[in-house]
Amino acid sequence: MNWPDDFRCEPVPGATIEQLHVFMESVFAPLTPEEIKELSDEHRKIVGDGSFDAPFCPEKWTLPQAPLPVEYLDFLRWSNGGYFQGIGHDLDPLFSTHEVRDYMLAYNIPHWMPETCPIGFDGGGGFYLLDMRNALQPREFPVVWAHASNLGFHDARPLAKSFSEFIEKRLGE
Repeated sequence: MNWPDDFRCEPVPGATIEQLHVFMESVFAPLTPEEIKELSDEHRKIVGDGSFDAPFCPEKWTLPQAPLPVEYLDFLRWSNGGYFQGIGHDLDPLFSTHEVRDYMLAYNIPHWMPETCPIGFDGGGGFYLLDMRNALQPREFPVVWAHASNLGFHDARPLAKSFSEFIEKRLGE
């Protein structure tokens, strides 16, 4: 992978092959009954029984089913988390293999942005996500940005055509 000029980073030890295998098998696994109950209970605590939003039905959420991009998995093999500072954008932090699903569920991302995968924060309240609804090439998905307090495709900004372009160019802009 080509690193941008002025790319500053604090990588952490990379994911092992075993960690990556567990990650790929579990990150988009169907929600368990316990997860559904926990998500529903938490939602009810926050908004009560009524809401102007679309019905909150975790059991109907659509999680990505496509394989993750090879470049993203290679990056995790190099650094399983960590902090990366570019010229114009930061990856602050990159989520580790054991954090992706936690963030995806904690922020109800499948409710607001079905078939996306959060990969990190920008250090200012925004998520970087792989938009896995339609592959541009096999295992190549656009990276989009959405603010954590306003998740949705209507306000999401496309940043790059792929994870590798995101690292090479967006962090370097």
